[in-house]
Order: sequence, then C-alpha cells, then structure tokens
Amino acid sequence: MDNNYNMYDNGNNNNGNMYSSPLKMDKKKKIEIGVLIFLIIWGVVFGVNYILYTKSEKPILMLPLKRKYTDGTVTEYLGLFYTYRIYDRVSIKTEEFVPFWKPLQKAQSQDNGLPILEKGYNVPNNRERLDKYKGLIYFYNKGKLLGTYKCVSTTNGCVKAFSGYDKYNIENAEPLTRLAKQPVIDSYAGRFGFVDDSYEQEVEYGSNQYVRTIYILDIEQNKLLARYADIKYDHFDDWEIGRIADNGNIVVKDEKSKKWGIINLSKDGKITQVLDFEYESVNHDQDTGFYILMKDNRWYVYNLEKKTKVSDDFDEVIYDVWENSNMNYYVKVGTKKTVGDESFISYKVYNIEGKSLLVKDNISNMYETEKWIMYLDRSDKRLHFIDYSGEEKVKAGVLPVQLNFTEMEYDKLTHPAFEMKLSSGGFLRLTIYDGRSINDNSREVSFSTTSWD
Repeated sequence: MDNNYNMYDNGNNNNGNMYSSPLKMDKKKKIEIGVLIFLIIWGVVFGVNYILYTKSEKPILMLPLKRKYTDGTVTEYLGLFYTYRIYDRVSIKTEEFVPFWKPLQKAQSQDNGLPILEKGYNVPNNRERLDKYKGLIYFYNKGKLLGTYKCVSTTNGCVKAFSGYDKYNIENAEPLTRLAKQPVIDSYAGRFGFVDDSYEQEVEYGSNQYVRTIYILDIEQNKLLARYADIKYDHFDDWEIGRIADNGNIVVKDEKSKKWGIINLSKDGKITQVLDFEYESVNHDQDTGFYILMKDNRWYVYNLEKKTKVSDDFDEVIYDVWENSNMNYYVKVGTKKTVGDESFISYKVYNIEGKSLLVKDNISNMYETEKWIMYLDRSDKRLHFIDYSGEEKVKAGVLPVQLNFTEMEYDKLTHPAFEMKLSSGGFLRLTIYDGRSINDNSREVSFSTTSWD
C-alpha cells in the first residue's frame, strides 16, 4: 500500500476525500434569511392587528399611549412603522390604522372651542312632535319647528336637558310637593335650546363614568354657545315643563370648578356672568324673586337685582323662602334625620332676620301659605296648623288632624300617611290612610282654611 495515501485525510486539503466538511454560510446569506424571518413575523403581526382594528379590538405587540384633551382622549397603539388610534373626543369619534408618520386628526371646533355641529343631514317628519325622534332632538315654539340637534358627544345618547341636582336638592326634597321626575327644560326666547349630551369620561385614573355635559344651543344658527356641567330650571309650568326666567338668568354649574353660579342669556345670544361660580348650591325662588345660596357651609337669601343679602346666615339648609300676607319674609330651614326605619327632614321656621316662629323637635312635612303653616308633629302623629302670630288653629274633633302613621315616602305598593288638595278658595281636603299597604282603607277630612270651619 502506498504510504502516501491516507484514507482519512485530516489535513486541510479535501480534494479527493471520501467525507468533506460542510461549507460555511456567508454573512450576506445570514442577513437575508434574518430579514426574511423578520418580514414574515412583522407581516403576521401587522395582519393580525389589522383584523383586530376592523373589529375595534385591542391590538397585540403594540405600545399603548394615551393623550388627554379638554374634550376627551386619544388612545394610540404604536407598532413598527404603523399606529392604531382610537379618538374619543367630543368632536372626533373614530378609529384609524395608519402609518406612524401620519399626523393626528385635529378637532373641528368653533372659535369658542366648542364642537362644530353637523349640517345638511336629513330631518325625518316628526308627526307626533316628540322631543326626540330617530336620533334627533326637535325644538318647537308655539307648534312651529325651530330646528333640530344631532348628537356630537355620543352617537345617539343626547336628550333635551332636564333640571339637575345639587347634593341638597332643596326644590324636590319634600314628599308633599315632590315632582315624579325632573322637568325637561324647554326652549327660550323662541331661539335657544338646552341639550344634555353627556358622555363617558375618565374621572380618575382607570375609572370612567358618564359626566353631565350641558350645551346651550342657538337653534337658529345651529351653533353651540356654551358648555356647562349642569343646569337648573327657573320654574315649571302647569304641564310640568321647565322654564327659563323671562329675564334670561340661568342657574348653571361650571365645568372646571364644579361650582354653581348664574349667567344671563340675552335674546341676541350674548352670555354674561351675573353671579360668580363659587357656590355649592344656588336656587331661585320664583314667588319672591330671591335666590337661596350656600357657600362655605353657610346658607342665606340673596337679592340678585340689588346684589345684597336679605337674610341672616344659617347653619342649616334653607329649603324655602316666602312672603306672608303682612309682607314679612320667612325661611324654612331643616336637617335630615333618621328615626328607626324612617328618614325625614326636621324643619324650623324663622323670619328673615332670624327670629324664631316655629322651633320644635321632629317637625316634618311642612306646607306654607301666606296666611298659615301646616306641619306634621311626629311626636303626636298629628297635623297642626298655625298662623303667623304662632296661634294654633283648633276645631273639636277635627284640628289638629290625627294620623295613623307618619311615613310619607311611598311607591306603587304603599300609601303615604296622608295626601292633600288645596283649592284656590282655601278649601283643604285631606286623605288619611289607615295603613301603609295599597289595599288599606282611608278617610277624608275637609275644612276651610279661611274660616277654619
């Protein structure tokens, strides 16, 4: 055998070898394969995210970023060379899946920063003159259509504004005079409307809730004039429709401070501030023209026209102010109490200078007129009647009126302790229920509040 021949040559010369080592992959080939794998993965992720976008679902492998604006948010998911954006702003409600270099959509707004309202949309014939029909709010004046409003904050959630509440709710606290629901506020001056176009907002990190958003609308110009956090009617009419004061003064809550104040809306659409936004509660008393205000836990009665206080300060909530037949003013103050299973407001009556007229424990369900006051004394379960000298009206076997129980809150299955109807001539009819159940019987007590016979 030739000694120069080695069946297993371990040298570097592979020529003629039975087994040769594999060729090494060059650098360029590695890069090409890496790029191909990357493009495949990128394409799969892109395709999956595009499908999720079409379903309005959260994407995968994208960096979330949330931008906050005064009228909402834009949530953006950043991917490689592309982005998925969700616009949740008052003037922009859309989604887009676009290259990352495409700029954000700009909000379409008026000079006052409020959304521009859509024009030229189809207005269906609202034959029954409903407040809302097929997604649009309709405004009428004396049977004539003034115009319509198409929601801007929501797709179909806007309604005509109804009177709001503060936490004291003094106008609707008494079961004797409480309305079943807050009145819708009608148009003003044949030109202006009030819209509740509330939408979900982030009130604290990670917590969303619907926050009340009230717009004042110039129906004639199809233009938003102002935005507030709440609004109250001045009074309601015989059909329980909320009305704005004839002079255009409106109680509203400021968006930023969340405080109540008063604005004036002129008949040419100009809005001016007439009472600063610094009050926890503002309520107009139509009978006297005064306002009941609360600031720094102090309650008082205010004459807006003269810009002066007309009462002492009170620690307790002022629920009403009125004038009696002798042209003296009185206030009703109260404190919420719970005794056993019953909750009620315990009232007291003072003249406007702070002199007491009726100060007793557990006095509730009070009703005032210019000549007399009725109240329920829970200690004896009787309805008492007094005049403004403090004298109690007594009639053998009738006055004071004996009740069977004192609970005044009721529903479809229960009765209140009593119900009352007072005629324009001063004749009072009381229905006294034997028990709480809707099936319990009742008796009637009637008498004149002018002669007390």
